[in-house]
Amino acid sequence: MQAASRKKETKEQRLARKGADQDHFKTLVTDLDGSFHQRQLSHGSLRIHDTVWRSWQEFAVTLGISPDISHGQAPPSEAHIKAFANYLAISTPGRIADDPVLRTIQMKMTTFMSTWTRRSSVQISKPVRQQVVSYLVSSEFLAAVQLSTASREKHVAHTIDIELLVEAMWEDETYFRNARERITSVCLTGIQSLTRDRPGAFTTHSSRPDCTDSIIHGHLDIRVHPNPDCPRSPFIFIIIKITDIKGFYKDDSVYKYVIFYPEPDESRSMCVVTSLLALLFMDDVFEHIHSPAELFHPEHPPLHAYSVPIKTEWLEISVFRRAQLDLVTRQWVTHPRDAISYSKYHAWLTHFSLVRGFHHPINPYCIRRSINSISATISVEDRDKIMTHKGPSGQMFVKRYSSNAVTVDVQSLQRGREEDRSSLQVRACRKHIKSDSQLTSPFSVRG
Repeated sequence: MQAASRKKETKEQRLARKGADQDHFKTLVTDLDGSFHQRQLSHGSLRIHDTVWRSWQEFAVTLGISPDISHGQAPPSEAHIKAFANYLAISTPGRIADDPVLRTIQMKMTTFMSTWTRRSSVQISKPVRQQVVSYLVSSEFLAAVQLSTASREKHVAHTIDIELLVEAMWEDETYFRNARERITSVCLTGIQSLTRDRPGAFTTHSSRPDCTDSIIHGHLDIRVHPNPDCPRSPFIFIIIKITDIKGFYKDDSVYKYVIFYPEPDESRSMCVVTSLLALLFMDDVFEHIHSPAELFHPEHPPLHAYSVPIKTEWLEISVFRRAQLDLVTRQWVTHPRDAISYSKYHAWLTHFSLVRGFHHPINPYCIRRSINSISATISVEDRDKIMTHKGPSGQMFVKRYSSNAVTVDVQSLQRGREEDRSSLQVRACRKHIKSDSQLTSPFSVRG
């Protein structure tokens, strides 16, 4: 069918449709006169800005200067800003050691200078900003405060770790509150282990209370392709559109597509297609198909590829939704709209890490770092696309996600032998999370 172009309208017609007449613009000018606007920030960024600003107010009180700020107010002196850096270094607790690391103070000072500009519309002069940056790496500053150089170990979840985790989820009989929670947990773990995306792409978070539709049914495309070798068993694929990219989660122009296909029978417990379709059939979201048999083994084999239509009322509803207690039946049921939270997904991974006796509990970012297992076989460009990294090629991965384990068999190469890949694989697994896989494994996370 030929696509019809949209009927064009004149400017007068468009303004009339929008209700933008002469009186509207006069009112708009009156409302904007003398108003003060600020750049819109995400909820998480606002929390960081507010935290740093409260620290400045506390510091200002100790100096006896006004902690308040007004539009057009001149920025503090260079000495006050440098002294504030010392205050932050002393008052900020460290995440790993008792003292913070230098990078934390640098980021807080950058946020403070941005906050001042945001609140007063007066930018701190460039020479002062450069002096503050130089002061933070000067010998005077490093001698005046105590900073830590410790870093958190970047644990990597290997394929065997994820398989053991999913196996424990399927075997559980007491932890999950209903069958849908079990399938949701398995499905989320499987999707993240293959996409290596941030957990915020699939779940909600307290820092983003306005984002409740991370993966909605409208983001799914269930594709059916004819199978000439076995017409009654067509090929099934699922294409997921991931839109909540970090830094762009309100920008509909930034997204990526990921294609999933069924796993073979021996790894069906890890199959994303199977678990995802189970959730969809639980909700009966398809218009014309109501059972797995109708999809996987249709009575009338498809003659061409097509997408399975989803009911209109489900398109804007989250696929992965939280459980709630029905006060009438006293049973746990699925919430009609609210998506699974990050804290719930994190709790599932932590619990079943303990069940499997892991030395360190798996969290969503351990799964994200599993990209290390294939990073040597793919290009830097493909790796950045998988990880949705923006900016200079490869730098974000090396800085934030690259494993510290050396996976080059230097011992063999030094002596003129070929690399022993099987030995390298064993050593890499032992270096990271890897469960003891024993019934007597400690039910704790010590070590």
